Amino acid sequence: MANDENKSDLELVLNDKMAIKYIKNPSEEVQLAAVMQGGDSYGYPFRYIKNPTEKVQLAAIAAPYGFEGCPFKYMKNPSKAVRLAAVKRENTMIWKINDPSEEEIKIALGSPHSAAFIKFMPNQTEFAKMTAVENDGTALKHIQDPSDEVKLAAVKQNGFAIQYIDNPTPELQRIACKTKPISICYVQNIDKSIIEEYKNDIIRHILNVINGFNGDYAKLRSNDIIFIVNNLMKNKINWPELNTIKASIQK
Repeated sequence: MANDENKSDLELVLNDKMAIKYIKNPSEEVQLAAVMQGGDSYGYPFRYIKNPTEKVQLAAIAAPYGFEGCPFKYMKNPSKAVRLAAVKRENTMIWKINDPSEEEIKIALGSPHSAAFIKFMPNQTEFAKMTAVENDGTALKHIQDPSDEVKLAAVKQNGFAIQYIDNPTPELQRIACKTKPISICYVQNIDKSIIEEYKNDIIRHILNVINGFNGDYAKLRSNDIIFIVNNLMKNKINWPELNTIKASIQK
């Protein structure tokens, strides 16, 4: 009788995954059949399963899902295996883990494309901050109260991270110049001795951007160059080349 009932329940969810919400105490087999069909605008079968097993949770994470996103956010007290599966599937799920392990942090933030996801972490540990900026220095923008070590690592990885540091030290400005010469132009109080030292590199890189040889500055546009030139002038950097560059852009 129980087998017949289970078979009937299985047929129901295979025909309509959302039928799971009308089934009392569905077996694991029935739960799996429902969640493996994924979630979409029609509904999320996982949300109607009480006390799902680890196997069911893993199946729900692996299944396709729509606009509501990864079902991990509905899981209570997930196991280590489930947590890892969630951040592997969708990096942003790191926000749902209150005390992520170093392994989970590496998976979630350990690439240039995912480092900025640290902004989803309510409790940013020093390890998480370092992992993020070592993969993308500009992730510093999303970090709360970065330590001096984190700031240094960020600027070493990408000089443009310096724009997210208030009153950067001469050491940081010099490192920024070495990695991305133009980046120092975003500093409000530029160390003049350093910028004069790197003048030729800065001018050369600005001209490369204007002439279409962007390289490391692929995201920079003419408006960015005007901002850079204006900021240099604001800092009383009076290079004749700056007026020429500004005039050529504003033609």
